[in-house]
Amino acid sequence: MLPSIMEVAMQHGLKLNERSTRSVKDVRFKCPFCQVTEHPKYKDKYYLSLNTSDNVFQCWSCGESGGVLKFIALLENKSVEEVKQELFHEGNNRVQRKLHPAEKLTPRQLKAAGFLLKNWGKLSPKEKDWIWSEWQLYVEQEKRLGYMFFLEAKTSEEIFAVIYEYACKLSVNPEDLLIEFSQAKFADKKKPRWAESAEEWIEKVVL
Repeated sequence: MLPSIMEVAMQHGLKLNERSTRSVKDVRFKCPFCQVTEHPKYKDKYYLSLNTSDNVFQCWSCGESGGVLKFIALLENKSVEEVKQELFHEGNNRVQRKLHPAEKLTPRQLKAAGFLLKNWGKLSPKEKDWIWSEWQLYVEQEKRLGYMFFLEAKTSEEIFAVIYEYACKLSVNPEDLLIEFSQAKFADKKKPRWAESAEEWIEKVVL
């Protein structure tokens, strides 16, 4: 049995609109998936709508939507397949199926790479391999672009703006990305391919 989307929201500390009630289909919360509610102009806006009858969600600002499994995956930065395994295999003796690397991609990562998948079970191993390959290409491209802007940044504010932008695109921790870019910049040994490519491009442009 699927968990209640309302209970999931409360367990994760989402801010409820006190004017909405828990007995109606449309219960409003501050959306944790978009940044618009952080602006003072929108501080009293509750764009995340939970339909407690159908167990689905929709944000009327950023557009994120789906069922309770995707909701949990987004809140916990996990893949939907990982959430399924945790919910339906926990406490029993069945051996968990080993997930393909592509099945571990979070909803944000899949969306960033241009995939809108609802059922992994319908995909063949080759199709999963292709999705994983496309994701790796996407990461390579975004890291190369982000690293170029990182190298060209002149102030700490510019550096952090670049790091935050590309951390969001890759759905990774900004601190981890800052460390990775900094290590690439000052590496004595062979750099990652995306870093070498970025530095070569900058050198050509400067020359």
